[in-house]
Amino acid sequence: MKVGALIPTMGDRQSISFTFKRAVEMGVEWIVCINKKSPTVDLWNKYLDGLQVLYSVNCDVVLLLEDDDYYPVQYLQEMIEQWEKNGRPSLLGLQQTMYYHIYANKYHIFNNQNHCAAFCTLVSKEAKLPPLNESPHFDVELWRINDGKMVSIAHQPVGVKHGNGMVGGKFHNAERFKYFDEDMVMYHKLFDKEAIKYFKEIYG
Repeated sequence: MKVGALIPTMGDRQSISFTFKRAVEMGVEWIVCINKKSPTVDLWNKYLDGLQVLYSVNCDVVLLLEDDDYYPVQYLQEMIEQWEKNGRPSLLGLQQTMYYHIYANKYHIFNNQNHCAAFCTLVSKEAKLPPLNESPHFDVELWRINDGKMVSIAHQPVGVKHGNGMVGGKFHNAERFKYFDEDMVMYHKLFDKEAIKYFKEIYG
């Protein structure tokens, strides 16, 4: 089995180096970073271009990664195990999505129903890709046209929110986060020591 990772990026985040390093640590064989300049935060074309490149080198599955989010080292192995266990579906995503605002020390949890955020989705080579669209919601359309499976794993990624650079999505506004992380208990539970050190250096 050949595993690829796709990191679509606007190219304005220092944290991409940590994401790339973590993908290597997880055991990804092929990594594609798509860093085309764009006047908007829309990543739709970058997802399409990157997936087509990885399919062209015969990757069986592609892990969608975002350049400012956190991925545990065990994440890929657990996703592949679930992909195999569930009959190799076109898409594999998580039943719950975690987000953490790095400045406000607040977090939010979504229970996913019809789709999973791109940053925690595994895409098989059998998946149908949506045509280029002006909508910013590539992940919603990807899940709409494919039969995907939602699972739970022990070591899940965290969507890191911060408001730096070109960002999309309303959850970079800390007011939208429901839970305050008193004494940063959740912070230390969600992130490993290497990530905590790295995010402190970047977002200080």
